[in-house]
Amino acid sequence: MRLLLFALLFSSFLHSQKFDGYVVTNANDTINCKYFVPTNPFDKKLLSLARIDDKIEILSDKGEKIEYTTKEIKSFLIKGTKFGDLKFVSLKYDDFYRFYHEVQVGRLIFYRYYMEGSGMVVGIGFGLKDEKFVELQGPDIKQRLGELIIDYPELYAKWTDGNKYYKPKHLEEVIKLYNEHFKK
Repeated sequence: MRLLLFALLFSSFLHSQKFDGYVVTNANDTINCKYFVPTNPFDKKLLSLARIDDKIEILSDKGEKIEYTTKEIKSFLIKGTKFGDLKFVSLKYDDFYRFYHEVQVGRLIFYRYYMEGSGMVVGIGFGLKDEKFVELQGPDIKQRLGELIIDYPELYAKWTDGNKYYKPKHLEEVIKLYNEHFKK
């Protein structure tokens, strides 16, 4: 009886919505498609980001359901979500390929990998610069990001100066400032 109740409750919380977008294959082919992405039952445009891990299912223009893994595609874009268009790329970290949300693009690219834990979604930050892919989380976050932004001495000094200027919660702001500096 408990199992039946759990199954009913669980299925009522998992909904899937179709979103427009495209996939870029490893052969650089672009396939326009629709995605089947789990959403919040109360808001059909709010994706369950933690469910985007190492495979996706699409509906091709020809009406075919196709499943892709991280080893088969370079990236994909989901259009029309609550947070706008979201691009995910396939990257290898710790010998595992996963889909990472591309948050900021520039000299230093910032990604998030989403996980679910204790009933909430956690986005773990990663930075990519000069083919160096670094996790930006934990007690040594200041040092890790510092190594990536050392070529902008003024920002590096402010970032690594304790919590006087920037705290770890300002990570995305610091990356944005870094990228804007090198656009000039």
